[in-house]
Amino acid sequence: MQSGPVSAHVLARQDAISHWRKIMGPTKVFRTIFKEPNSIRGQYGLTDTRNCAHGSDSPISAAKEIQIFFPDFSIDEWYRSKGHLFTRDNVVFDEQSQAHVLLKDINSSRVQYITNPITNIGNVKGFSFNKEDS
Repeated sequence: MQSGPVSAHVLARQDAISHWRKIMGPTKVFRTIFKEPNSIRGQYGLTDTRNCAHGSDSPISAAKEIQIFFPDFSIDEWYRSKGHLFTRDNVVFDEQSQAHVLLKDINSSRVQYITNPITNIGNVKGFSFNKEDS
């Protein structure tokens, strides 16, 4: 399923699956290049089997796929413990740490991470993402 480095993410928002699938563009790259040239696949897809992006097609598929890459992640636990912070616009994404942080702490020397900062992306269940390995 991969021919190079992979960056796995859990994307959350209202109607996330259909939103992400629209941004990616159709699966068939040749068609996408003409119909949705500004989509991710329209810009970066090479062939139908090397289309550069994947998105779950249903909540059930998303739950299964999330468990493959993030076996310790619980969607229900995330909604219970952190979901409210995101729906109230209390969180921003910090580019430097590649993590979500509480808005009130963004200028503080002590940042409270809402998501784990990327320290070693190679720890994602059996995959190696180091540049030397690609």
